[in-house]
Amino acid sequence: MANVNTAPTPVVLITEDQCIPNNVVRDSAGNPVKDTNGAWKIVGEEILDAGPQAARTQGLSVAQRIPKSYLVSNVNPDPPGGIGRLNVLYTKALMTVLGKAASGSVYSVLGPTGQVGKYQMTAGQLVLLGYVKSEHFVANGADCLKSDAAWTGKDRIVNLQSWFISSGIQENAMYQMLLNNYTVLSGNQGIKSDDNLCTLAGMLAVAHIIGPDAGTEQFPGAVRWRYTGGGQDQNGNTGNLYFGLGRYAVDVLAAKV
Repeated sequence: MANVNTAPTPVVLITEDQCIPNNVVRDSAGNPVKDTNGAWKIVGEEILDAGPQAARTQGLSVAQRIPKSYLVSNVNPDPPGGIGRLNVLYTKALMTVLGKAASGSVYSVLGPTGQVGKYQMTAGQLVLLGYVKSEHFVANGADCLKSDAAWTGKDRIVNLQSWFISSGIQENAMYQMLLNNYTVLSGNQGIKSDDNLCTLAGMLAVAHIIGPDAGTEQFPGAVRWRYTGGGQDQNGNTGNLYFGLGRYAVDVLAAKV
């Protein structure tokens, strides 16, 4: 089981072509322009919202780095489709880094505060996806997942053990969760139409751990994180860290595969 509470050893992120700054100069055809040194030609300093600005220098631990060969290997399943402007490859890269960070890509992990599976999904997320009965969650919180009676039987998932051994169901559930979060974030300006691909992936990663909504000042969700910064899950994983994971998925892992 991955130790999700271990402080990461900083690793400098590599800049690749897909994370084009929003203030890049574009030619008459709308294509971004590079200077003679191969760097993007930009106008002035890019102004980012508080969360992405705070995460700009976020490093990743060595353990969170993933070989490109694993991304495209047969043992790493493809998602059913893309998400918004993220194509299938970028979506796969995002899911790959989230699974690695959450559980070490192990499907049978029970987290320290009740999250379950490869993506360490919460009981609340499983209620939203239809796998767990809401009344059991309201009554017992995360502990409800240990009760067979709490599971709805969707996709033949009747208890926690059947969730652990159903890798394909977990993959599809995570994809559906990302789609749901994309819809919510697109509606509340957590994701903007002019965001580059790294920001889009980063916001989806943040939403996975703290939710796609505003949340509260004490427990901010992803949209509040974007505009004010701050916010972490029950295990101390921060919005900054997960935004960095999303950026890494597009900027490094899936770049020039």
